[in-house]
Amino acid sequence: MKKVLIICYSPLHRDPRVLTQIDALKNNYKVICAGYTDPKIDGVEFHNLIMPKRNFVEKLAKPFLILLRQTNTVYWSEASIRNYNVLSDLNYVDVVISNELNILLLGLKLKDKYKSKLILDAHEYYPGIELGKGLKYLINKLYHHQVIAKYFKKADMITTIGEGIRDLYKKNFKIDSEVVMNLPAFINQEISENKGKIKIVHHGNAMPKRKLERMIEMMRYLKDNYSLTFYLMVHDKYQKYFKQLKQKANTINKEIYFNEAVPTNEIPYELNKYDIGLYILPPTSLNNKFALPNKLFEFIQARLAVAIGPSPEMKRIVQKYSVGIVSHKFTSKSMADEIMKIDRDDIKKFKENSNKTAKVLNSGELKKMWLNLVSDLL
Repeated sequence: MKKVLIICYSPLHRDPRVLTQIDALKNNYKVICAGYTDPKIDGVEFHNLIMPKRNFVEKLAKPFLILLRQTNTVYWSEASIRNYNVLSDLNYVDVVISNELNILLLGLKLKDKYKSKLILDAHEYYPGIELGKGLKYLINKLYHHQVIAKYFKKADMITTIGEGIRDLYKKNFKIDSEVVMNLPAFINQEISENKGKIKIVHHGNAMPKRKLERMIEMMRYLKDNYSLTFYLMVHDKYQKYFKQLKQKANTINKEIYFNEAVPTNEIPYELNKYDIGLYILPPTSLNNKFALPNKLFEFIQARLAVAIGPSPEMKRIVQKYSVGIVSHKFTSKSMADEIMKIDRDDIKKFKENSNKTAKVLNSGELKKMWLNLVSDLL
């Protein structure tokens, strides 16, 4: 049986994109995966990649090595790469799937060792991870440019998460890629019919760069017949920001609730009891500008109406399938204005369209794509 190795520096048990790759291929190939946690999928072999901390000398040397264009040295000095030897005794591998830029050179080494094909699932556009003018940003951007220009075309295939990201690689690096969106599993459930207040919901990570306070501020402009509920994952280092969100909510005389996040596979079921799935993502980076996140499709699987800011990739989906509204600006007031233009009948229509769309935009179609991409290489 042909063998596929999937690598990602992430907790694999809760990485939706990698789990989809594994699930898509495990019935047709012997799948081996490597990451921080075991996905615990029957028949799938797991290798644990441990990230030791870099020492002070390594942190100090990295910027100078990047400026000297010692890309290969920088990569192999990274602490996260050091235990790659756990993957050096697999007898043979037919296809390696390297998830994200930080796996690329490792993937190329394994490709050479096993004479395999390599798929780089780039996910994002790396030079556009964040905007800023600080030295750290400029150094990292230079490093990403070096890796992309020197190594990306050595992969047999490159995939990205959306058309906007694909176009950036094409325009700036003359690199072709295939678009494979992030889509959740199909959920077979009915549309909820709520009475009383229109219930708005948002779920995700509580991170300052996502500006969740804009969604809270939006409630100032809405009438009293709306509520807003958050389901948030809060990392330890963002506890202060989370407290600030709660304090801001307390200054607004509206119904704003904060709930703990639910497991990924439960999200569409939990959100089903709401009316509108809300996301305002300011374009603070190119990746944010062209974001096409899981939560958009989870809103659809939850059979919700969708309300988003004018992010071009999300806007394209929302308007193509008529599942919701798009604000004119990334502001609280602009979003509130659009929400107040729709009534219960509009929301019901959007929910019905989400119900139809859920049968099209789901991981079933995504799995077919991964299976076809791998088979095309063999």
